[in-house]
Amino acid sequence: MSPRMHRYLGRLGLGDLVKDHLNTLYEFDAQNQGQNSWVDIFVFYIVPIFAGLLCWTTGARLYVSDALVGGISILTGFLFGLLIHIFSIGIKVADDARYGSGDKLPILIDELRANVSYACGVGLFITLMLITFVAFIKPTDLESGLNSAMTGIFFSLFAHLVLTLLMVIRRVRSAYKIMAK
Repeated sequence: MSPRMHRYLGRLGLGDLVKDHLNTLYEFDAQNQGQNSWVDIFVFYIVPIFAGLLCWTTGARLYVSDALVGGISILTGFLFGLLIHIFSIGIKVADDARYGSGDKLPILIDELRANVSYACGVGLFITLMLITFVAFIKPTDLESGLNSAMTGIFFSLFAHLVLTLLMVIRRVRSAYKIMAK
């Protein structure tokens, strides 16, 4: 890729979005050092891919409807709103004298921001993918459902999104526990 193209694509921040999310998938070893959590990577990436491959090999079909496209679009919109809210909470926590930069709450809020940002990106990608399917596939072909490969891709991405949102819920709960002390 040319340096110019790399610079333009870098402005989208997609690489940083993925990198920030991956940096939240860690665990502590016996010396209390953070390291990559291969279990998390397996659960968040390999399991959804395997589920998508299962859809593909079994010939599953996804019937794209207005409700499906609208539902994913609305979920993505809500995630953008949540991201803005988390950003404002992060600013408040950063200004709060009770919490230093090494405290657990600011770290959790930053990881939460990274996870919700990533979920927004995945949700936006799924939305664009579904809109593209609806826009470029003849309505008569759409009635028979997407082919199993497309269904597998959708299912993999959607399962990945759901797992990411479950992690977001866990992080919100962890942050609340810290603040409730």
